[in-house]
Amino acid sequence: MTDHGRRDLSDKIAAKLKPESRKTVAESTGDKVAGKLDAAASRMQPQHHKSVGQKISDAFTRDTSNRRVV
Repeated sequence: MTDHGRRDLSDKIAAKLKPESRKTVAESTGDKVAGKLDAAASRMQPQHHKSVGQKISDAFTRDTSNRRVV
């Protein structure tokens, strides 16, 4: 389960598993935009407001600019 306005972990995994060479321009752009928006939402949402599932998702998918301990 994801928090409101956040990207589901299964969507994140599916986007990472599909090679860039097999994605359309729209898919590739959409993945990049969705990833940036999710990363921004992760940084803005306090840890104590996140669900357990979202904390786990953030821990596995955080970008290098968002290094936090869960």
